[in-house]
Amino acid sequence: MREAAEHRAEPFPGPNHPAGLTPLQRLVALGDQERIVHLFGTATGGADLSDPEADLEGPAAIQLIREAGGRIRRERAEAEAAGQRARAAEAAAETAEHRAETAEAALAVAQAAAEAAEARALRAEEEANSARDAAAEARLWLRRLVACLKTEFEAVPEA
Repeated sequence: MREAAEHRAEPFPGPNHPAGLTPLQRLVALGDQERIVHLFGTATGGADLSDPEADLEGPAAIQLIREAGGRIRRERAEAEAAGQRARAAEAAAETAEHRAETAEAALAVAQAAAEAAEARALRAEEEANSARDAAAEARLWLRRLVACLKTEFEAVPEA
């Protein structure tokens, strides 16, 4: 393991790499500071990082690392909370969708029941009309019968 760490710290000689510099040294080599994005300010409290003679404060760097770690933890917690809210919203949407499907099924059943009731009402109305017609015909027949009987019995003397 020590060999791997020493190997990573060894300079990379080659056509694209300045000889004798580690990857970190190449990253912050003089003139390359414009490529570095400063996310959390400077750890030196305003000291110039390109100046090799600048005095870097260890406690300030540690504090900066702690602050960065705290920000990362807060962001992770916020991301987790957002994920939980998204899962809760998804569950609520699924519940609402299930309720909507249940309501649609109940509506279909109610529509079928209403159509059946309407058909029964039409049949009942037809039967009532038929019964009225039959009753009217029966009354007419009875009137004719009574009229016929009266004419027949009028000619018969009473004894």
